[in-house]
Amino acid sequence: MGGARRPDRGGRLRLALLPCHGPLADAPGAVAAVRAALRGAGRGGPAAVPRATVLQPPLPQASGDAGRVSAPVVSVLMSVHDGAPWVREAVQSLLAQTLTDLEVIVVDDGSTDATADVLASLRDPRLVIERRPHAGLTRSLNRALELSKAALVARLDADDVAVPDRLARQRAFLGVHPDVGLLGTGAREVDVTGRELAVVRPPGDDATIRRALIRANPFVHSSVMMRRTVVELAGGYDESLPVAQDYDLWMRMSRLTRLANLPEPLVIRRLAPGRVSAVRDDDRLRAEARVRWRAVRGGAYPWWCAAFAARPLLALALPGGWRRGLRRATRKRGQPRTV
Repeated sequence: MGGARRPDRGGRLRLALLPCHGPLADAPGAVAAVRAALRGAGRGGPAAVPRATVLQPPLPQASGDAGRVSAPVVSVLMSVHDGAPWVREAVQSLLAQTLTDLEVIVVDDGSTDATADVLASLRDPRLVIERRPHAGLTRSLNRALELSKAALVARLDADDVAVPDRLARQRAFLGVHPDVGLLGTGAREVDVTGRELAVVRPPGDDATIRRALIRANPFVHSSVMMRRTVVELAGGYDESLPVAQDYDLWMRMSRLTRLANLPEPLVIRRLAPGRVSAVRDDDRLRAEARVRWRAVRGGAYPWWCAAFAARPLLALALPGGWRRGLRRATRKRGQPRTV
């Protein structure tokens, strides 16, 4: 089919981009919602849905003013739990971005260390902090999304660092690619001393990402920038998933929009000891299997792709040391990690 559109019996748009990716969009509701938003903004939508993706309104123009931003161009979501050693550097890397029309939403997820004091010492009108009882990453990210205001929503983990032009480069790409609703980047992985361990270079174009998506998570969560419209139409993060919540969201967003990664490592990921425990690894594998099975069952991939859903469950039979070795080998091949 190679990108040809065809209506199915229910009148929905289908897009056969790949042999292993079926219906790309349940388009009527999504497109109608976005067209209504466009009409509300005084702009008429195009006559046809380009490649069955969600239509996007034009991005607001950046003003270059580093003061209080009443209508930010980008909202960055961050959740932190006991992140006192690293959260200052993470937040400061965002406040020092070349794109200054932003807001940084930090949800302190019930930290018991000095995280609250560190955050209180950071004085910038673009920084929004909310302290909540510990509820986990997924709920904290959804809360940060509720608090945010911008049409573009980015992510950064509390122990990672964004390079100075990361947000500007992602916004520029999305400005000229209105059909892309999810954009990640490459990443450098370092240890606690700053020594480089690996450079992650994920697949870049939509077709390659879709081929990879049923097999692995092709996005570095801490690097993504998303269009709010698409995130909200996809339903946000699934709070029934304490891990692999990003992978699940990408899978649902892939039914609504096109996907891309910038190859440059625009995020520095700090792999601190204990970031991924053996217990959490078991949970992650089960969650990955669930995400893939839901995608196959929902028609995004043909039935034979259920084999990829079974693979994480088979990995559970391996000793933890073997699994960690396989993850290290995967990183050396430039694949992003699922966590």
